[in-house]
Amino acid sequence: SDPHIRYDRLSKRWFVVAIEVNPLFENNLIFLAVSDVGKITSSSSFTFHSCNSSLFPYDPSAPYAPFLDYPTLGVDRNAVVIGGNQFGYDSLTNVGYVIDKNKLLHGKLIVYPFELGVYNFINGTVGGMYTPQGVTNDDGTAKNSFFTGITYFHDGLVIAKLRYNEKHEPILTAEYTVP
Repeated sequence: SDPHIRYDRLSKRWFVVAIEVNPLFENNLIFLAVSDVGKITSSSSFTFHSCNSSLFPYDPSAPYAPFLDYPTLGVDRNAVVIGGNQFGYDSLTNVGYVIDKNKLLHGKLIVYPFELGVYNFINGTVGGMYTPQGVTNDDGTAKNSFFTGITYFHDGLVIAKLRYNEKHEPILTAEYTVP
């Protein structure tokens, strides 16, 4: 369900993201397809990957495991960035998954999860961004990756900035709110 497609001018590849909607609506998979070439023809091929969306701690005794919905997709020099809303038993967690693009293009899926917002149903607290969008950036010199989304109160835009350490692992460095 919910496919999103982006063409990356830097790698000259197509990226496709979608989610699994299983009968229990929980603990679903994120599917990612990467083209082998830039021009799609009847003989084009894709490499397919998947990972479990429940990469964040959750209470296994809850009536159901979290379900990721509304996946978004961005691609930049460093990463494939996927945002979405993860519906849990006690909260709505707004998540971002950062995938190392270079390793992905060489067949290895490395996923780094980030919590970018949350609405706790038990105590009523809210914060961060709602429905994070992975940002596409075609600048080949860009050193950062980004997510953006609206605030929970619909009164601003939240921008989350990620940088990369010496091991090329993403680190959330800042979140800005623009009214």
